[in-house]
Amino acid sequence: MDEALIGWLFFGLMLLWRFVSRSGPGQSCDRVDVQRHIRKFCCHFTPRLQWFLQWYTITGLGLTLLMARSMFDVWKYDYKSAHYLDPAIINNKIPDHERFEIVQIPGWLRMMSLFAPLIGTVGFVITMRQSSLLVINSLRANVGKDDWLLHRCIDQLLIVIGVPLVFIVFSLRALVRQWEVMTGSFCWSYWDKMAECPYGMRDLVADQCKLDMYFATAFQFYAMWEFGELCGHFMSDHRLSWREEEGESERPTDIMRDYRRTIKWTSVLAVFAFVGIGLLKSVVEFGLTVALNVLPQMSGEVKENIALVDKKVNSVFAFATVLCVLNMLLISKMWPLRDALGENISLKFHGTRTMLLVVQIQPQVLNFFVTEPGREHKWASDHGLTFLHPEQSVLLNVTLVLYWCFFVSVASAFIWKLDFELVSHINKKARDIDNSLSAPLIAS
Repeated sequence: MDEALIGWLFFGLMLLWRFVSRSGPGQSCDRVDVQRHIRKFCCHFTPRLQWFLQWYTITGLGLTLLMARSMFDVWKYDYKSAHYLDPAIINNKIPDHERFEIVQIPGWLRMMSLFAPLIGTVGFVITMRQSSLLVINSLRANVGKDDWLLHRCIDQLLIVIGVPLVFIVFSLRALVRQWEVMTGSFCWSYWDKMAECPYGMRDLVADQCKLDMYFATAFQFYAMWEFGELCGHFMSDHRLSWREEEGESERPTDIMRDYRRTIKWTSVLAVFAFVGIGLLKSVVEFGLTVALNVLPQMSGEVKENIALVDKKVNSVFAFATVLCVLNMLLISKMWPLRDALGENISLKFHGTRTMLLVVQIQPQVLNFFVTEPGREHKWASDHGLTFLHPEQSVLLNVTLVLYWCFFVSVASAFIWKLDFELVSHINKKARDIDNSLSAPLIAS
């Protein structure tokens, strides 16, 4: 069973379900009220079934199952069967003619990578607790006790808080894939039967490792888009109003709605540009990597296209990154945003994009220490600092990503103190902005 493919399909369906079923408080009235049909369906059973059918509940359960399945695979195959990646057991599994393809795992890297799933699990639990607190406190703040809907702003904040969950699950899957590549376990079942391993299977598993990381990166870009939307919503203070004067052709509510929409988009335009370019880059690289597996005979051309995309986009992406940081530094000082989300807005934003920095910068830093001919850094090689094989570099990168996920989970728990007071305050501010447009504006 390909857990990665199931994960991609699952998240695609959940994002679609989230989009369709978010009608309700703080949502557009033009959407079909799916929640009304959910309530009608649940009346035949129990009102609590409505909670189970919400996107956040299904997604949380799905992530937990994927995490549990991944940890089960790690325990069964890597901890138990391979006896914690014991080099003696690995060497006994590999036929002599395959030994030249297997890269040994140094003892220090072996221990780091074996601890990474446990560290990732702790980070997963911390973030899941944070996400649950946000949902529970938001539902407590709702006026209707049987209303399981989240306001749009709480819904967006939940995506931001939940980024480490997705990163941990798919980074763990990537770690398992890289272990398979370096130990040859993707072919152990064939070698036990004295059969030849299918051609290209090693490259297929290695590319699946890349695809897992591409998906996690793309999801974080999506979360940053939601964070930009969240900030844009609060940039329009609910106390802003437009009084109707004699002879005006437009309604005050229409004027204020257009005005607030302009503020929302222009205030975080650099953030949206950064996310758009990064997401496009991730999607293109994702597609080209899939093409590399579907069309192995064109592997040289596809790899050239991947390198071309990196070369063309990276300079533009670096410029967008600088603008994005400056954008957030400027708007983080504005009162409406600090009043709604609390202090340290810039720190909260950079906490959201930390994993993006890690997956962009960390591989480049590790490549500095790669020893493969033609890939090593000349200065590092001349001074004896190159000591990593490319496969070891990939394993170390994925391992460190899981450690970074744990750090982000802990930092997020301190930065976002999601107690009832803060969540209800955010909920109230968001509803005040919605109500300010629906309330009648009396001419002065």
